Amino acid sequence: MRVLVTGAGGFIGSHLVEELVRQGYRVRAFVHYNSASNWYNLETLPADVLESVETVAGDVADAFMIDQAVEGCEIVLHLAALIGIPYSYGAPAAYVNTNVIVLAATNRADILDPALLRPGRFDRRVMLDNPDVRGREQILRVHSKGKPLADDVDMEKVAKQT
Repeated sequence: MRVLVTGAGGFIGSHLVEELVRQGYRVRAFVHYNSASNWYNLETLPADVLESVETVAGDVADAFMIDQAVEGCEIVLHLAALIGIPYSYGAPAAYVNTNVIVLAATNRADILDPALLRPGRFDRRVMLDNPDVRGREQILRVHSKGKPLADDVDMEKVAKQT
């Protein structure tokens, strides 16, 4: 399973990358581009870990770069952020573009208020198919974990009925 970690050059991000590699994940590490090609704390990882990591340098505020980085990843762990103060006073738009991500989901896109869909509100729309029986069963298992269920509950059967 491929995992994208943004902010991989930071202290927490680099440690997360190392742990993910050790647990067998294929990791794509997104670091902030700089002219020195510095990968920050990612460079301190042991060589055996670092050789397993695919590193991408760019800017998380660049939608094109993020689209490329996300390609083929099943999991995205977004740790990238700009330090808020004092930088945000002088460049508030850069701070918001990097640190604020708004996600929305609906299964009724046909009834969304047109005001929500005006240019500049959402960068992109991603349409997903409804889950198949196996997907519904996995969703049911996740949401029923730790909940008291009768011994005879058959999640596959329930998934087929939904």
